[in-house]
Amino acid sequence: MAEPKEATTPVRLLVDYWAEEDVRTPAGEVIDVPMSVAMDLLSEGKAQRADKFGK
Repeated sequence: MAEPKEATTPVRLLVDYWAEEDVRTPAGEVIDVPMSVAMDLLSEGKAQRADKFGK
């Protein structure tokens, strides 16, 4: 059986981010990332919450 996909959440990037190799997402963009990645980006100060509860 396939592994269930991890839930995603939107974050606003505070720095440029490479979600995939050679694909840069500029700072200021809002992207959906898996929750574990979002937690890492938030704790490192590289993103801020962009969901409806993060305001």
